[in-house]
Amino acid sequence: MLHCSPSPRVNVLPMYASAEPVLSPPKDRFFARLAAEIFLSSLKSGFFKNLPALLLSLLILPAATAARAAQVREIKEVKVAYPPSMASVTMMTGIKQKFFDDEGLRPTLLIISSDLALKSQVVGEIDYTLFGGGSGLLAAAQGLPIKSVHLAHKFADLTLVARPEFKTVAQLRGKKIAISSFSGAVYTSTRAMLSAGGLDPDKDVVMIAMGRENVRLQALFSGSVEATPLPVPLHAVAEDKGYSLLADIEGKFEVPFSGLTVTDKKLRENPEEV
Repeated sequence: MLHCSPSPRVNVLPMYASAEPVLSPPKDRFFARLAAEIFLSSLKSGFFKNLPALLLSLLILPAATAARAAQVREIKEVKVAYPPSMASVTMMTGIKQKFFDDEGLRPTLLIISSDLALKSQVVGEIDYTLFGGGSGLLAAAQGLPIKSVHLAHKFADLTLVARPEFKTVAQLRGKKIAISSFSGAVYTSTRAMLSAGGLDPDKDVVMIAMGRENVRLQALFSGSVEATPLPVPLHAVAEDKGYSLLADIEGKFEVPFSGLTVTDKKLRENPEEV
């Protein structure tokens, strides 16, 4: 049985000795001392006689080196812009399960509009966005130097919510509907829900671009508009206040949604991180 007497937190292998003591973390110290004991024991008893023990020591030494390398690994901060909705569930799961930690990354989360996020990404202020669906693909088609490298969903998590007096989509004829902008997944999904309800999006309603969902929700509550598409969980907030859920997008229209965008420059210069 090996006997390890108490000693300072230093490496004990003579071949790695230096003028200054090298402090070791507990896990690193344990593996190094164990390997040293086996190695020295095998030399005292004869090389060939204790060859298995010597081989075991050589197997343990890389474990000590790997443990040390893992502990000193540099953590890099990456800035990620995302929408506060179910579109970000995959990223939140990755953070919860420490997948980013395993890759040496620490995400800083930013809630900003898709247009601002994509423009900020191009100038280097943001590393990644989760606007790679409608907004990201459209921006890339218009010449922005970005790519959508992952698409998590094939439809938006949107429900068309209206004031309490409206019970069907058809009753919105001639009414005002708040959307985020005249491009992207929210816009195309809203058009699909209106069409499925028997309305012509170009003629039968008035669409007003108001930006993010929290702004649109307040416009609905104040009576400025009669309806707006809302993501989870805001549609439930409106329903609790008596507002009507007229339609959802699932099964009506498929659109790339919640994609990860990255700049052409990052793909070219740092593909390992992506």
